[in-house]
Amino acid sequence: MYKYNKQSLDFKKINPLNIIGIIACLLVLSSFTSYMVGTSGKTQYVDRAHEDLIMVLNDQENASFTPQQLYDYIKELNIKYPDIVFAQSVLESGNFKSSIFRSNHNLFGMKEAGKRIRTCKGTELNHAYYDNWKQSVLDYAFYQASYLNDIKSESQYLEYLDNNYAEVGNYRERVQNVIKTNAFNLKK
Repeated sequence: MYKYNKQSLDFKKINPLNIIGIIACLLVLSSFTSYMVGTSGKTQYVDRAHEDLIMVLNDQENASFTPQQLYDYIKELNIKYPDIVFAQSVLESGNFKSSIFRSNHNLFGMKEAGKRIRTCKGTELNHAYYDNWKQSVLDYAFYQASYLNDIKSESQYLEYLDNNYAEVGNYRERVQNVIKTNAFNLKK
C-alpha cells in the first residue's frame, strides 16, 4: 500500500503494520468529515476525506481544451518542470493536431502503463487512450511521480527525456526550441 503526496507528487510505501491503524483512523475521520447535502431534492452523501481525489478524477465537465488550460492544469497538479512538460505535449501531439491527441486524448504519446497507477482506458492506435485530455495529464503526473523522483534539475530532466522518452533524435533541442518560441504565449 502506498500513500500519495499531492504537493510532491510522490508515493511513499506504508509499513504493513500501520495499515490496521490507518484503516481505523480513516473510519473515525470519515465519521467526522462526512455530511449530508441536498441537491435537486435528493440527499447525497459527501465524503470530505476523499473529496480532492474525487474532484481530480471526475473533472469531466471542464474538459474543453486550450493550450492555456493545459498549462494551467500542469501547474495545478504541481508537475515538475511545467515548461518542459508543456513543450513535450506540443511535440508529442503535433501542435495538438495529431490523431493520437484527437482520438485518444493523449497529449504525451504515452503507452499504456503496466506497473504503476494509470488513468488510461486501454490501448488504441498503439498508444494509451483517455476519456479526456485531463486524464492524459494526470497519467503523466503519475508517470513522473513513479519513475522520475531522483531527477533534481531541468538539465537532468531534459537529459532523461533525450535518452529515454523520445523516439526521435535531438529531443532535448526540440523541447528547448518550443520553450524559447513560446508559440502559444502562455500566461505563467
